[in-house]
Amino acid sequence: MARSLKSWLFGHGISLSVLRPGQRARLLGQTDSRASDVYLCSFPRSGNTWTRMIVAFVLDPALDDVDLDVIDRLVPRSREADHSPTTPRVLKNHAPAFDLFPRVIYNVRDGRDVTLSNHAYDSKTIGYTGDRLTYIADRAGRPFGLWHDHVRQALAYQRRYPDRFLMLRYEDLRRDPAAQIRRVADFLGKSVTDARIARIIALTDLDRQRARATSDDPRKAHTLQTGAVGGWRDRMTPDEIRLFEALSAPELTLLGYPLSTDPQEGA
Repeated sequence: MARSLKSWLFGHGISLSVLRPGQRARLLGQTDSRASDVYLCSFPRSGNTWTRMIVAFVLDPALDDVDLDVIDRLVPRSREADHSPTTPRVLKNHAPAFDLFPRVIYNVRDGRDVTLSNHAYDSKTIGYTGDRLTYIADRAGRPFGLWHDHVRQALAYQRRYPDRFLMLRYEDLRRDPAAQIRRVADFLGKSVTDARIARIIALTDLDRQRARATSDDPRKAHTLQTGAVGGWRDRMTPDEIRLFEALSAPELTLLGYPLSTDPQEGA
């Protein structure tokens, strides 16, 4: 029954926020949540996989290699979490169910780049057939809402519980990974040396990971893409940019992503 309800909501693009907290917790597999748990949350295609790799290396000082299947075991989806006494457990969940999350590491990325990546991913993996302009505002099959919905809820949680929330900008991870790795380690209460940080940077390099990415799960074949910053400027059409910015101008602005249009033009 729970799976049928979740599938129905997914197909109609309805957020789980319409459900009561207990229902959402069961659907999201969070019946064993602990106060020490940290949820790694993001709108899809915002750097979540990269951050999961970093977290795995921070949590396990002996770890010296990782791939997409390994991180599914070390930083699992919340539904697949084990009952180990490890503290803290770091669990992945894309759903913006922030009222159910004790602590949060939130990946954010320029929503225009996210749109490019998500449209390509959904076209390849779930057979989405609409064009990108349609996709920008299409809620069908989008259980996490649209980018601005997700970000708006994250920002509200951050304002309410700043000590329980760490925001990681994808662009900052690309620009200065060492500083962001240290922020992650501090948030998790873990010590990392400069040498360990340098090793983590080398092991999680996106070009290296893409070159060796293997998995038995066909969806993971498209998980690591180019990771370009600002690619939307060359690849999105003027109409796509206007529509996205009309929908997301407040969130883009709050996060420091400059607008290129007057949002009223696309409204």
